[in-house]
Amino acid sequence: MVFDGKMKTLFICKASPTLGSGHVMRCLTLANALYAKGWECTFFCSAETVETVPLLRSAPHNLVYDKGDLDHYQTAIIDRYDFDKADEAPFRAYADKIVVIDDLADRAHECDVLLDQTYGRQKQDYESLVPDFCEFLLGADYALLRPEFPIARQEALSRREKRNGKLERILVSLGGTNIDNITGKVLSAFLDYNRHNLKIDVVMGGSASFQPDVEVLIEELNTKSLHSVTLFRNVDSEKMVALMVNADLSIGAGGTTSWERCCLGLPTVLIELADNQKDIARDLDRAGAVINLGTHKNLSREALTSTLNDLVSQPETLMSMTEKAASICNGHGLERVIPRLVLPEEKVSLSVMDKHDEKILYEWQSSEGLRKYFRNSDAPSWEEHQTWFKKAVEDQKRQLFCIRHGRDKAGMLRLDSMEDFHEYEISILVAPGFQGKKIASYALKQINKIYPEAVFYAEIHPENKASLRLFENAHYQKVTQTLYKLSGKNYERKKLYSCDH
Repeated sequence: MVFDGKMKTLFICKASPTLGSGHVMRCLTLANALYAKGWECTFFCSAETVETVPLLRSAPHNLVYDKGDLDHYQTAIIDRYDFDKADEAPFRAYADKIVVIDDLADRAHECDVLLDQTYGRQKQDYESLVPDFCEFLLGADYALLRPEFPIARQEALSRREKRNGKLERILVSLGGTNIDNITGKVLSAFLDYNRHNLKIDVVMGGSASFQPDVEVLIEELNTKSLHSVTLFRNVDSEKMVALMVNADLSIGAGGTTSWERCCLGLPTVLIELADNQKDIARDLDRAGAVINLGTHKNLSREALTSTLNDLVSQPETLMSMTEKAASICNGHGLERVIPRLVLPEEKVSLSVMDKHDEKILYEWQSSEGLRKYFRNSDAPSWEEHQTWFKKAVEDQKRQLFCIRHGRDKAGMLRLDSMEDFHEYEISILVAPGFQGKKIASYALKQINKIYPEAVFYAEIHPENKASLRLFENAHYQKVTQTLYKLSGKNYERKKLYSCDH
């Protein structure tokens, strides 16, 4: 299919009062991130799914209920437990690339990319279930979190460090549908807990079951106990982040919200609401990030109050849980996943750099002659590089992409956000041994697909003839003696982030 400048993605997902909304919400998180970059997203789902997740109606995406109304898409993303290889294969007729999101590893799939954000997931769990050519995106590094979470990460971790394990505010958030009134079951335990007063924030979806029962229970807690309880309905992501940042402890489920809590270092008393949460709950408990109380069907008030007593008297436990949780997920999964949704250009693709790329990037940066036209032509020491790299991969305004040629690492493409939305300074480095093979040219085409509506600026030394040819051939227009721009918009000079390394 010829690329016409508009990336189109199809999401196939499902929600219901019994199934919950987690699958749709993580797809919606990814779709919103793609939309922000200029992609067009379509949800192929049922009317029941939209009723369960009303956010789909207000989101800036297309809704399709009939297969006959589908178009052709660069990528189809399938997130359904009731689908296997036989259900997924027909979507080859509608998309160039199929991505399956799963966390069960219990059935065969027809896909080009398999995404499973389960902590500790291994390649061998899926090798016999997918085609030989399938690419794996496994583990909590690929958790699909809304951008608000990584942005708030440092604030949350700093607050918890200052709190020093003190327990005064608890967040109760147990899914959007309140299965079997688990929220009421948890809140009733606080009627028995009178060791000291707590501030309790309760989050429920607008379509959650048993809302009148929960309201009565909250009124009883506010009048007959030491605790102060506040109910929040249909909270947006900004409010949810604020509630998590301010909480000392969460009582929550083992679904996708687990990774949001880990990103913010929020200690959790975890309750399993579905069978597919058992592995997540077990592994997070073993890692020391949560205390797993098991399935909601067997939850006792005594177990919950006993756990609260232990945590109040052992602040060091909460501090340890914060440290362990924060080490599991840093919240950058979206930016790691999005480049893998794009078909390669002549075997060239992009992936977000992480700790595994630190050493090879240092080797490239230190190669003789490679820094000749850099703003800073002096090669850094290993210690200087380590400090710079750690800061760079956590920087919300900077993206480091590894350029790959097949399975080989072939260079780096870097984006630095500028003052205006959708504007970036771009720089590129091709590794020794890969120069002269049009690697950089194909990498520029890839970044244009990932950010189809972006404005790119490149600062090029006048004597760097190879870079001048590269960007001119990529249709960058000369703006000043050293500055080139790719965009049809009018140019307005902005302060560029310094390329200080």
